[in-house]
Amino acid sequence: MRPSREGIPFPLAGTSSRAAWEGMESMAKKKFKLLAVGDSPKRRELAELIRDQFTIVEADTGAQAAELLCQENHIDAIVVVLAPGQALQDFQQLHDDPEYHRIPVLFVVQQASSQKMEESFSFGAFDVMPLPMGDPFVQARFAHLRYALESKKNSELLQKLVRRAMKQEDPEQSFHCFLRYVGLMTGAERAFIFEGHSRAPYAWFRKDNLTTRLRSVAPQDFKAMEKTMEALFAQYGSLAIEDTSQVAQGRRETQQLFRKLGIRNLVAFPVEFRNRRLCVISLENVPENRIREMRRLLEQAITPLIMLFANRNTVFHLRANSAVDQMTGTLNRNAFDRVSTSLEPEKSLGVMFADVDNLKRVNDEQGHDWGDRLICDAAEALLRFRHGGNVFRIGGDEFVILWQGLTEKDFQDIGRRLERQLAERKLQLSLGFTWAPDLAQGFEAILRQADQKMYANKQQRKAQAESPDTLVKPFEQALQKGEFTFGIQPVVNPQNRKVIGGEALARWVRGGVVLEPVQFLEDMAKTSFIFQLDQYIWEQVCRYQRQLLNQGIRPLALSVNIHARDFSQGDVPGTIQKLLQKYGLTRREIFFEIREAEYRSDPLVRSGADALYDAGLVVFLDEFGLEYDSLQTLGSLKIRGVKFSYHLRLDIGEDYKQQIISSMLNLAERYRLLAVVTGIETSEQDEFLVKKGCNCAQGFYWYHPMSPQSFQALLGKADMVQNMERLLMEHNVGSLTVYSLLNENILSETKLNNLIGPMAIVSVKNDDSVVRVRQVNQAYYNLLGQDAMSPENSQLPDIPLDRRGETLVSAFRKADKRLSKGHVISFYYRVPRTQERKHLAAKIIPIVKNQEYRYYLVLLHKYRR
Repeated sequence: MRPSREGIPFPLAGTSSRAAWEGMESMAKKKFKLLAVGDSPKRRELAELIRDQFTIVEADTGAQAAELLCQENHIDAIVVVLAPGQALQDFQQLHDDPEYHRIPVLFVVQQASSQKMEESFSFGAFDVMPLPMGDPFVQARFAHLRYALESKKNSELLQKLVRRAMKQEDPEQSFHCFLRYVGLMTGAERAFIFEGHSRAPYAWFRKDNLTTRLRSVAPQDFKAMEKTMEALFAQYGSLAIEDTSQVAQGRRETQQLFRKLGIRNLVAFPVEFRNRRLCVISLENVPENRIREMRRLLEQAITPLIMLFANRNTVFHLRANSAVDQMTGTLNRNAFDRVSTSLEPEKSLGVMFADVDNLKRVNDEQGHDWGDRLICDAAEALLRFRHGGNVFRIGGDEFVILWQGLTEKDFQDIGRRLERQLAERKLQLSLGFTWAPDLAQGFEAILRQADQKMYANKQQRKAQAESPDTLVKPFEQALQKGEFTFGIQPVVNPQNRKVIGGEALARWVRGGVVLEPVQFLEDMAKTSFIFQLDQYIWEQVCRYQRQLLNQGIRPLALSVNIHARDFSQGDVPGTIQKLLQKYGLTRREIFFEIREAEYRSDPLVRSGADALYDAGLVVFLDEFGLEYDSLQTLGSLKIRGVKFSYHLRLDIGEDYKQQIISSMLNLAERYRLLAVVTGIETSEQDEFLVKKGCNCAQGFYWYHPMSPQSFQALLGKADMVQNMERLLMEHNVGSLTVYSLLNENILSETKLNNLIGPMAIVSVKNDDSVVRVRQVNQAYYNLLGQDAMSPENSQLPDIPLDRRGETLVSAFRKADKRLSKGHVISFYYRVPRTQERKHLAAKIIPIVKNQEYRYYLVLLHKYRR
């Protein structure tokens, strides 16, 4: 046992249950200690009168009392007995002790005048007892003092219980811990917390060696018990039934129910929060002499219970948000990592790895909204045809489905059906299937096999769609004629306007016309010639840098691009190392750029880029920020820098665009990465970068791409150039506390739920044939009582509306005519699980419209007249 500061014993974590119970029992029997000071005859008379209720420590003077107050281990209250005509100043030394003001003080005043009583209260009295007074009245006043002391003790004890309970890692265990302590403290046989209509409440039983478990009540008994309790609560507010056989005379079924459940007496209290019933806490078969005391205890337990429920709901809310992908409704990477570590090793495992084809082309040609829609359509199809598996979105356009316990034949049948069903929906997904009889080879190895099969399937699909022979020949002829060259676009430090490097860009001079990469690179990337061109540009840039060195000019770093297809056509790291050795160059003269999407989606690209990084070369991720989890995983990538465009998203406003750029700059600084912002075209954009401390940027505002000769002339002006090597060595780490909270969905989700309430994004097909819920927040599911994991909830039925003649589709049409104010509807809704009928109102606000769908923001709340 370990005594608390107030001397109340608490069981340690390793203490046995029996010892804990004995400590609680001794605490319950403990008497309060009173310090009685003052007139000796009357003091002794009072001490004898109340000795059965309190432990008495006596002192004659205020000085002696002050000394005892310091010596005694614990004093619960002070009784000051004033003799007739005695002044309060005689107890001034006691009054000056700091402990005096923490302890209740009772003044017993003989022949008291109103002035003397007023002085006593000003002296800090808890109560003033005038004498003479009959013994029953004296005992009643001291009983009131004991009640106050018990209330204070219970309040302090409950605070300690809640602090101990909330230290449990699992919030569910917090309730069991809380009930265990309450049961031990009260001596009850059983303690329960009933939440809502659950027949399996939180429970504690003393007879089972003080362990916690759940009690499941038969449905008919539970309904009868619930009905009885509600009737008693409506009549009395809270319950303290000393004998259940005497309750509700004439209602035999109630008495039989209590007898059947073994309830001899009962203390129960309903906990209300925000005008609704949160739970009911009850104690069964409490020691008879403590029933009324326990009723007061449960009343004081209301606030601690609300704290426990708030803590549990917050943890559950964060867990749900951390497991569900907000855009697609599938499970996310966090859930995937948790599930992968909890698989049963002896059971078979089937894995399907899926990747959306041509996503980048869709994003480039039709916009990112269409790309997001393609991802959502793929996710919806996988959820619909998962055949019992769990669907995870583990990357921007990558999905994994896991099955356990299937035979190999069943898994192959599911794979064939899934391929057929996806093809029927005209979804272009590359798929890889792997089955293992157990996890002996390790989950990562099984997943890697599925990933490799998916990649092979993707390459096969690409090969079937291409005809390289007809495309390569003109490119090879142009290379033989020397029509390919490169231009250089300078990279600038906005802080001082000096040139710190450049990017080498391929150019095709055809018939006297200079063609830029956008005019030929897409067709070239479909063939193996892309690797020939990249090798040619790499060598030309290396030769250019060597020529500058030979002329005594210190070159600035030039970055060259590596296409994803290069890694499948040859040994990219080996080729680059040979070129650097051939021309005697180091990492200071040549940097390398790889598109982020290709780096993440292609394992071959990533392994090759990591090999360049391991060799000490500087690798940048180009077009950074387009992937789903770009920001979350930045710190784990083997890169030295990132490049992202100021015009990354064309569909957002300037202010929000600057917020995104600012966040990316902060994140790059946090991970000690060099960040290059491209696409700068105006003085306002330049001023923004200067304000944010950006030291690497690129854009037409400073320089257009120029010939190698013009760039060399620029290098000859010492006041216009600055070496980038110093920037690579700087390690300035910024503070990202607020950003981290937003990035982990802790701050933004709470704000949305608290300020906006239930909210959904709904799409309506332009021919009004389909109404679908696209995205919702957690408050939406809480109000409608739906399962956030269920794909069936995405299809919105035609709900009957209150306004006669109005349908759901016509309501959305009316909202289109009121773009600023929207349109309000009301309707009745039945919760699927509880069958509760709710009267709801919704405000429909149009957001955007495209060629196929109209999108709306729908705000829900309970209907109020």
